[in-house]
Amino acid sequence: MIFDTDFLIAYGKGTKALPKARARAYVDALPDDEPLLISRITWMEFAAGYDTRAEADAESRRFSVLEFDDDLWFPTSRIVRDLSRRGLRIGTPDCMIAATAIGYGQPLKTLNRSHFERIGGLILAP
Repeated sequence: MIFDTDFLIAYGKGTKALPKARARAYVDALPDDEPLLISRITWMEFAAGYDTRAEADAESRRFSVLEFDDDLWFPTSRIVRDLSRRGLRIGTPDCMIAATAIGYGQPLKTLNRSHFERIGGLILAP
């Protein structure tokens, strides 16, 4: 499962929508064989909230980072194009995160379902 930035922020610091303890309990309750993944884009957005890379790495150490490679650029452009044509734009970073989840064949855990449910082919985790 790939975790979106909003969930990772809740996991690291907690938010109004999801306190830190509940985010950590969700992750702890997952089966042992469930991969804990984040996209490189998520890591970048998450790291913006920390003063040093060491702090960001320490808070996200349980998660493996999936790189945004050359195979994901064109699928991202299709998501951006589709949403734009339908008048349902979301930020490009969210499109990149969605393309990563689709490209790696993983569901996405997010607190921002209203943005991501617009994207065809993306599976959202409960």
